[in-house]
Amino acid sequence: MLIEQAEQRRLTETLMEDAALWSADALVAASGGVVYDAERSAQILAAWAQVNAAGTNTSVPLFSKHPDADEPWAKLGAELAATADQGAVGLLEQAARRCATELGPDGRAKLLAQLATAVSPLIRLVGGLDELLDAAALHRRCAGGTEAGWVAGATWIVGALTENARNTTVSNLASDRIARLVDDGHGVNLWHTWPKVAASMMSTAFLDEMDAPLDPGLPHYPVGLWLRAVQAVHTGDERQIENAVAEFRDQEPDNQSMLCFELAMAIAAVRTLPSRRTARRAARGETKEDEALRSAVSAIMDELPADVVERTGRMYAFSRRAILAYIDRDAETLAAVIDRVATWDDDPGRTPPPQFRFEFPNQQALDFANQLLRLGEMAGVHITNREAADGAAPLIDRYAPNEYKQAARELVTALRGAGEPGVDFNQAVANSPAGLVAFAAMAAGLTQNRRLPLPKERTRLNLLNEIRESEAKALRVPDREIITVSDEEALAFLEQLYGPDYPLPRDPRERTVWEHDVVAIAAQHLLECPADATTPEQRQALDARIKTVLRAGTTPQRTPPRPDRSNVVRNQPKRSSKRKRKGK
Repeated sequence: MLIEQAEQRRLTETLMEDAALWSADALVAASGGVVYDAERSAQILAAWAQVNAAGTNTSVPLFSKHPDADEPWAKLGAELAATADQGAVGLLEQAARRCATELGPDGRAKLLAQLATAVSPLIRLVGGLDELLDAAALHRRCAGGTEAGWVAGATWIVGALTENARNTTVSNLASDRIARLVDDGHGVNLWHTWPKVAASMMSTAFLDEMDAPLDPGLPHYPVGLWLRAVQAVHTGDERQIENAVAEFRDQEPDNQSMLCFELAMAIAAVRTLPSRRTARRAARGETKEDEALRSAVSAIMDELPADVVERTGRMYAFSRRAILAYIDRDAETLAAVIDRVATWDDDPGRTPPPQFRFEFPNQQALDFANQLLRLGEMAGVHITNREAADGAAPLIDRYAPNEYKQAARELVTALRGAGEPGVDFNQAVANSPAGLVAFAAMAAGLTQNRRLPLPKERTRLNLLNEIRESEAKALRVPDREIITVSDEEALAFLEQLYGPDYPLPRDPRERTVWEHDVVAIAAQHLLECPADATTPEQRQALDARIKTVLRAGTTPQRTPPRPDRSNVVRNQPKRSSKRKRKGK
């Protein structure tokens, strides 16, 4: 959900703490506040409009039935709400920017104040902002990272049922929201997402001990389908998962709505357990401490000398460049990155180097690998240390500089032989160039793990964005001057390349892995070169690259043939007679 973004979260916290601060008069009176900044206003307008739409079947009446419905701010608010109801994040952000641009501080204040009257009770209904954010993060991960409106709706439904399981009014409201999502064509999306959410908190043993699902009495209702869908996620068998989806897709809308409601109630029941609540509170405490630490670090960085800030940003970028070099199978770039880290502190005018020049970038590469492991755990995929080591070893053998291979292999061997979850690396080696070689290989190997559903080009795009951002921070470039490329811009560029009929889903949740990669390829190009400056040669290169991805995405994966054992003679060991075995 858009409300998960740091600035929107912080502003919403002030709303939940004191709603009076968000009256129109108070907003105008706060000189230099959010309503005096069109960009900040647009961001919080989009986030709150999404929350409002998540908890209601239609959010337009909030403005259309207002006494001042004919005022410009109310008309724009109604358009914003209608766009939020459609669920497309890009269009919602455009509508929010239009509101912020066409209205002055007074209009923005009235619009925000009206939204606040709806958002605050909707958030309280799901147990507060922290509970909403917990559920939002889980749903976003299980939905493949999209922030679409249906994900926000699913998040709010689960939160409302968790906090109000015995409240008939709220249960009916949640049921109506599910029915509306199904009618809008999002039933299958819910069915792809909620079984993953359920599997993340229900073990197979827990599912085995559950009572048999009840028959709601609907015609041709597939009793127990939601349970089978969750069990299929646990198996990781794509065929079982798709069979459960196909069976759901074949149901009538009423049955689809009831299946989704059953599954949402099951998820809510588990989230209601005291042990689960305690775990979420503990996790939130850690999250808040981490966020406070990041804020403190940011404040400290602002006060640090420019050379210290530059080194931190550059070394972070080098860690990402090393990972990217492995992904791109570029041994030359990997060697250059290692050499640059080794010599950075020797440049004229640099401050004395730290004790271990490679310690910070190496730790960042290892952290990236750990993030991928956690991402897998959240998706119900457990990657063992041995599996991670097996993915890193061939990359080191093939692309690492010869002088660091042996030491890097020692780190990989330590990972392979370690228990779960900790690893005791040799610190002298871990903080050396071999550490960057090994840890970057571990991270790159995980990005290529078949059990982690990571679009390769999207991962590459994310790394490029992190590199650009950290290098900009190193030079203290303002955020507004950092170049970014949205999916909408990438899709528009693809239309220039292939025409408006190019068969690529506009909605991210409808794209396959390789379709995400096609969008990412276009975005990567736009990071380096504007669309209108793209040369014919660049277009040909892009076309070839995209077609390579398309061919890979549409080529069926074949199971390798079993090894030929026709010439293998297996000798069966002789066994003693039964009498002799018994000692008779």
